[in-house]
Amino acid sequence: MDKKKTRKWRYYYIGYWDLLGRGPDTNHWYYTYENGEWLKDVMHFINDHLIGYSPDRIGDPDVMREICEISEEEAMAIMARQDKEGRRNGR
Repeated sequence: MDKKKTRKWRYYYIGYWDLLGRGPDTNHWYYTYENGEWLKDVMHFINDHLIGYSPDRIGDPDVMREICEISEEEAMAIMARQDKEGRRNGR
């Protein structure tokens, strides 16, 4: 009998937007936590920050410094705070 593998998400945080993200899923999508739910990051905020995308280039260290990987416990605390504040998102 095979055990199903449970997804171990990686969590990310962009402080100046107070934006929480997670991913990628099996289709390489990232998600942002907004209004109490995880939504597909169709604007690519998380991925763009991870690769350092700016209008001038890819790999911009200033953009890459704006995002950090955080633990699941830190992500849960941010979600609880945002839910308590009734925030939709930080943007």
